[in-house]
Amino acid sequence: MRNRKFIPMLVYLVVLVLIFAWTSGAFNPNRVELSHTQIVDLFEQERVKAFVIQGSAMELTLHSAYEGKTTILCTLGDPDYFLAQVGDLLEAQTESGILEGYNFLPVEATTPMDYVVPLLVAGGVLLAAVGF
Repeated sequence: MRNRKFIPMLVYLVVLVLIFAWTSGAFNPNRVELSHTQIVDLFEQERVKAFVIQGSAMELTLHSAYEGKTTILCTLGDPDYFLAQVGDLLEAQTESGILEGYNFLPVEATTPMDYVVPLLVAGGVLLAAVGF
């Protein structure tokens, strides 16, 4: 009898983890965890064709594949430090045509709905799991 209550709670926890993983972008096939040094190395090796930075998120489009991907999504620890470190390199590569374009987008503001919707879904799953 005690086992019957455990299974719905386990299902609830699995669904909750999947929902939060999905909303955080963990299932994105282009997401690659690169260190700051690896990102800078891609620029120094002239492999970056274009990039977009939005907050700490960075999307790189590469001339040649890196781990089988020509588009990579990664996270910058400190975008300002990154730009200070590679600023001169960006200018030189833009002038020579290696870097075809880049953009810095404003950070998207989070809305209350960004928090409410996952909580409502999780609450609905919890209610279904306990049999309400």
